[in-house]
Amino acid sequence: MILLSTNMYTNENFEEVFYFVEKYPQIGLELFPLWNTSEYGPLMERYKERLSQIPISFHEQYYESEHAVDERDRRYAHTMEMTEKTLSLAKELSSKYMVYHYNNMKVLPERREHMLETARRNLRKVNEQAKEAGVEVVIENVGVASHNNVMLNEREFIEECLAMPNQVLIDVGHAWCNGWDLEHVIAALKEKIVAYHIHNNNGKEDEHQRIHSGTLNFDAFMKMYAKYTPSADLVLEYAPNVKDDVAGIQADIEELLVKGV
Repeated sequence: MILLSTNMYTNENFEEVFYFVEKYPQIGLELFPLWNTSEYGPLMERYKERLSQIPISFHEQYYESEHAVDERDRRYAHTMEMTEKTLSLAKELSSKYMVYHYNNMKVLPERREHMLETARRNLRKVNEQAKEAGVEVVIENVGVASHNNVMLNEREFIEECLAMPNQVLIDVGHAWCNGWDLEHVIAALKEKIVAYHIHNNNGKEDEHQRIHSGTLNFDAFMKMYAKYTPSADLVLEYAPNVKDDVAGIQADIEELLVKGV
């Protein structure tokens, strides 16, 4: 299935996303929560009925969220509170899954092992919450080298995913920025991959541009997708600067529909 991430929208222009799901009823939405704003809760209440008619997945809270810190850090309680809100709404909207980030902050070499163990421990807590909500938690490859926030390299990420019970979402833009062998990753994890975040970039910065607007060979990726994981979801995850390119977004959606996704 094709889903369109709401990552490119603010609370003020959120309604614009419905143009695409009405024009293309075959697609769904991946909700990108903004619990860090006071307006997001009322916004979801306003649109909950409308959203309940659409296939939905959830990203977890990104802004002001950090799973690589423990209870002694003030960010921990805030993160877990926003996670709980996300899972509650995901349950109401029958979400296919919720995407989990091991970390968002920079990774200092001397802190890496502690951060990794903390993220794993927090994942176990989130898994328990998600089980009660009936929502699957999937792990994303996060961080880009240019931001110094990559906790797991290609080999380590594959090993981590194979060792854990959770399924996986591959962000192709992150993999491309970090110089990963995308086919190697997909082939190794094909049985666990349930979805991809798809977008493009210059090979260094996590730009989240349209699928052909960058140096990643998107056609080559689609061949890998068809070969190894043809039933996985494709989530178009654009940056805010793409939202006004309505014709371009439509072209990307239509290209994927033509390919039979």
